[in-house]
Amino acid sequence: MDQDKDQSFRVTDKRSSARQDTDTMPPSPPETETHKSFTQAAEPSMENEAMPFPEASFMTLIFSLYTHAQITLGVIPDPMTQQMYKDLEQAKYNIDLLDVLKDKTRGNLTTEEEQTLEQMLYEVRMAYLTANK
Repeated sequence: MDQDKDQSFRVTDKRSSARQDTDTMPPSPPETETHKSFTQAAEPSMENEAMPFPEASFMTLIFSLYTHAQITLGVIPDPMTQQMYKDLEQAKYNIDLLDVLKDKTRGNLTTEEEQTLEQMLYEVRMAYLTANK
């Protein structure tokens, strides 16, 4: 136990020496391809500048779930890959989320929001039945 006390760490303030001798600093490591891809991904692209995010609203939320349900039902192509695919389990999950929102927001929606949500639910439910045949 006495050895633990004797082997304590030592703090050296390098701030003053860094100001005096900047030549002793080791060179920074070269950027790897992975590092470059991360920094490029973090930089805003021209596409993001041209297309700002829509306002966060109830309509945006339900439209997002509706669109994802359509993608996973194979109704519209995935916007990232332009490929059509079906994932009925994911589609059902998105439909269920829309249904939960309908139940939890009952009485708190505008007429337009309520009608839009009802129409979206109808469309994705019919598409689900068609895709599930």
